[in-house]
Amino acid sequence: MGEGMANKQWIKEVLIENADKNFVERLFKKDAPMMDIGEGRVVTHQMSWGHTGIPGDEKTKIIVYPNVVLNKQTKGLEWLDGREAIEHAKRTKEYIEVGSEEEADILSREYKEAVPKFLERDEPGGGGPGSSSFQLAPTQEQKEQINKNKIKLGLMSKPKPKAKNGK
Repeated sequence: MGEGMANKQWIKEVLIENADKNFVERLFKKDAPMMDIGEGRVVTHQMSWGHTGIPGDEKTKIIVYPNVVLNKQTKGLEWLDGREAIEHAKRTKEYIEVGSEEEADILSREYKEAVPKFLERDEPGGGGPGSSSFQLAPTQEQKEQINKNKIKLGLMSKPKPKAKNGK
């Protein structure tokens, strides 16, 4: 399997795990707002990555975050540059923490390429579970949160309640 497919599977899993973030949720909405940047071009996220502190400091996190954010007052999108974008991400917790600069770079550049495959729901040959070199082994609590996030994104229906006394 090629590296691109492995990246898409890993990105897919990362996005599911972070579906509680507004910017991730917007990735999956067909009617998500867009920002006109002129010349017939629109943006929805424009992802960046950086450090929450001094690189190399053990308390510093490597994060991926959007430059295009939802303004809660106007309900419209707003563009944030450089320092303003990372400070907004840290203040609002609208970021995804990753383990390395390489992961941050991959996620910030390739996140949209993973979404269409993600929406195709793990069809055969579509990079579904087990097809990636990134083998994740989530805890039961993480599995439950992932399922809640899938339900929230409309990628999975709520389980039917079990009948009492076998009825």
